[in-house]
Amino acid sequence: MENDKHNKKKGKYFLYLLMFLGCALIVASVCIFIWWQVSIAKNAEKLKEYVAIINERLPETQSAVLEEKSDYSMAVLSIENNDFIGLLTFEKNKSVFPVCATWKDVNSFPCRLCGSVYDSTVIIGATEQKGQIDFTESIFVSDTITFTDMLGNCYSYRIEDIKNSNNADYKNLANENSDMVLFIKRTYSQEYLIIECKNT
Repeated sequence: MENDKHNKKKGKYFLYLLMFLGCALIVASVCIFIWWQVSIAKNAEKLKEYVAIINERLPETQSAVLEEKSDYSMAVLSIENNDFIGLLTFEKNKSVFPVCATWKDVNSFPCRLCGSVYDSTVIIGATEQKGQIDFTESIFVSDTITFTDMLGNCYSYRIEDIKNSNNADYKNLANENSDMVLFIKRTYSQEYLIIECKNT
């Protein structure tokens, strides 16, 4: 009898422990979700600040065409230890994003993976989290995207193809028939939206 009572007490304590751990996990999950949402909001605000600063410092913008150069390197503008090569604009909804020159924190702003706008090899990565390219459902073939470099040259592109992929390997992104490739990480999956563009 005493052993039964002892075992029941142990069972109760174990049950209480499990309930406590379950509640702790729920609270921790809620805290992590809130922190994530706050971080996204802060990144979105910072992104807008960078766009404003770049627009202030850009020389007068003008339409430009791609042409052969002896040097395809791109001018950069440094802001808070981040080097930017230009602004990416989705013309249909006038959404503008700064593009970092190197592959850094893609959750903060779009980043160049490799290449140059000038020789049609540029590949740019981004995410669809709030504040970045969070309107992927309204991006269609034939939409216009412009890239403005730090010299004020504006290059216009037409979206030629849009596809989903489960990887963003260079071999999967590089396309000799495209002049600019964008790939966007889906927020709630391991998939990417790949957008292939042609200069117009």
